[in-house]
Amino acid sequence: MDQGRTDELGNKEFLVFVTGGPMKVLRHQRRKNPFFQEPRLKKPVVLDSTSFEELVGELKQFRLSAKLTQAQLGKLLGSNQAAISKFEQGSTNPTISFLLNFAKALKFKLTFGIKK
Repeated sequence: MDQGRTDELGNKEFLVFVTGGPMKVLRHQRRKNPFFQEPRLKKPVVLDSTSFEELVGELKQFRLSAKLTQAQLGKLLGSNQAAISKFEQGSTNPTISFLLNFAKALKFKLTFGIKK
């Protein structure tokens, strides 16, 4: 019976169990393996450190100019003060939706560009 894909650690996607006994017909059942990990992107997109620090610094200045505390901004974003603090310290990698919501909460426009 097919056990599906294999992850990077060698875990099969499904575990196969044989049920029944000497008096019953043997059956094979597939169950999801709890240790199987879905494949991820090989290399996540990460900004270089100077660009990231500049972006975070500018966003922090926008928050301060709007006279909002981290807790108040967290409430506007549906998050908490700790998450905003970690973002401003540069210890988390924000999603694009987080950045767009951040801009919307502070009433400014965030644009993305490409440079060579």
